[in-house]
Amino acid sequence: MATTLDLKSKEEKDAELDKRIEALRRKNEALIRRYQVP
Repeated sequence: MATTLDLKSKEEKDAELDKRIEALRRKNEALIRRYQVP
């Protein structure tokens, strides 16, 4: 039981990290576009 909980929490953490990384990537792209426009 402990192992299944650990696996589930690890998968949830990975999903959260993926969402955060994707959000940061979009934010960075928006900033880069904003500063590239003369």
